[in-house]
Amino acid sequence: MYSGFISFYTPYTSSVSPLVEYIDQSSCVATMIDQPWLRNPFSSVHAIALANLGELASGLVMMTALQYHPRLRGIPVQISTEYYHKARGKIIAKGTIDTAAFESITSPTQFKIHANIYDSQSDEIILAKTSVIWSISIRENSKHKNE
Repeated sequence: MYSGFISFYTPYTSSVSPLVEYIDQSSCVATMIDQPWLRNPFSSVHAIALANLGELASGLVMMTALQYHPRLRGIPVQISTEYYHKARGKIIAKGTIDTAAFESITSPTQFKIHANIYDSQSDEIILAKTSVIWSISIRENSKHKNE
């Protein structure tokens, strides 16, 4: 059901038909199945489809982590994906974040998180890695917003 909401509210992400398999404040696992319309001329999953899945996993873990730190807010300012191997079959993206670092944020900063993308056959071989830099700022005290 959660994956359905994501697909409804983010049509671009729905193009890869992602399934969110696990999410908590420090990690997210999202998967997609290799489909003919996601393939490139080299008979593997298109690079942007992999980046899309990596962005989803990293973004969901960051948004979840920010829910546990309500004094902070963030927005992605840069995204990049490095590709290492051709991707085929079921693809798994694992986004992780070290939320302990959030405790020491006292001024606007940038925070980088990663999502490693694996083939379902092995979680030892990384097919690609998506990195997202987020601009993190401190929320103004809600008491001051109305003044």
